Amino acid sequence: MSEPKKVFFAQNTCINASYDVNVLREGFRRAGYVLADSAEDADEVVFSGCGAHQTWVNDAINQINRIASVSPNAKVTVTGCLAGIDADRVRRSVTHEALAFAPQQEVLKSHTGIDFDEIDRNYDQESALDYEGSTEFNQLRIRVGTEKAAVVAELQKLDREYGLDLEKYYRQTTKGFVFYQENEAVDMITVTRSCPYKCSFCAIPQGRGDYTSVPLDVVVEKVRASLRRGTRRVVLLGDEVGNYGSDLHGPRIKDLLEAILALDPELRVSLRYVEPKPFLKNFPMFERLCGEGRIELLYLPLQSGSQKILMAMNRGYQLDRIVPLYRQLRETTDTIFFCNWLVGFPGETDEDFGATRMLMSDLGLQINTAVPYSERPNTPAPHMPCKIPESVKEQRLIDLRGTIAEMKRREFDLRMEPVAPNRRQHVLDLIAAAECIHVDGFASGASDVASA
Repeated sequence: MSEPKKVFFAQNTCINASYDVNVLREGFRRAGYVLADSAEDADEVVFSGCGAHQTWVNDAINQINRIASVSPNAKVTVTGCLAGIDADRVRRSVTHEALAFAPQQEVLKSHTGIDFDEIDRNYDQESALDYEGSTEFNQLRIRVGTEKAAVVAELQKLDREYGLDLEKYYRQTTKGFVFYQENEAVDMITVTRSCPYKCSFCAIPQGRGDYTSVPLDVVVEKVRASLRRGTRRVVLLGDEVGNYGSDLHGPRIKDLLEAILALDPELRVSLRYVEPKPFLKNFPMFERLCGEGRIELLYLPLQSGSQKILMAMNRGYQLDRIVPLYRQLRETTDTIFFCNWLVGFPGETDEDFGATRMLMSDLGLQINTAVPYSERPNTPAPHMPCKIPESVKEQRLIDLRGTIAEMKRREFDLRMEPVAPNRRQHVLDLIAAAECIHVDGFASGASDVASA
């Protein structure tokens, strides 16, 4: 009788795709495969790659080449968004004969005969699971770097000495910690995959396929399972959650939230991501649930403070309608807000960038992430005029991240009033610098924090 094959899983994906990698891994385990601890020990390596940005594509290619070098006889199967967006570039850049590409659902079915949805239906994912992947190959997409870990250590000391609660708030409002919060159990539940919108810069629909929603009864049963384990925090994952159910012609986002929140009055949810259009359409519901403390975090990307740039991005919403509502919830509720900002889109002038910086500062949202525009295959944006030079794009990214760092510094300065001035300044400097330090492959701007 032949020995079971050994499979090693590697990745550099976002949390949404990482959830699917965990489903894939569990399917292989149930089918009798041995999950190898390293690529060198594996007969096959399954690599789930991010194709959303050129930086992460480069990172994936570097990792795949290193995998091939340490395990030259292993088959390497590339999946995730990378397989649907940039397979041709990977083929040109990876010198490995046994290289294959397929969506995750096909990978599982072809290897095991098991349907992806069958595993997903009854596989519960706690935040303690691995959502980062092996760091063996020096991937850029690191959830928490040493700088943020050092901030946590300092805040723990201040909490003990001054009776504050800084560490908890830092974890709640800082990228890398926010969906995990190791101090309190949380379960991840994917409710949608892909995105129904066609933004001119985004290739996610290419990488993730058609927009699909997980049936309501499946989601509700997963939440019930969480509650039976005593977990009363869940993160609803999706590349775009706000249009939940549009493909099923049945329950929508309002029905989904009402069904799961009715299960337990102490249950709190976080939503990753909701686009501005469904936010506007469902604002009365969001206003009520945020006001009641039922929505713990709302990830709502705006991308730009310039209406001209938003139209070029094919975002299709009016800032003068969205921003007042966003500001209202920020000022009147305890919900944590997370926002993406895209820098250097074609045609972005200094005035457009200034509008983004001003809007971000004006809203004062707790979590902001700035990413440089990157050309993606088969999207309209690369064909637009007035491309932004890389040097300008990098400087704008540094400037915006400096502003983000200063916003974070000011927010924590107010919470550290009892702390001695010199000690406070030291910790605030660490907090600000940690917002800019290079942990995801983009320019750091750490040296610009003080002058931002």
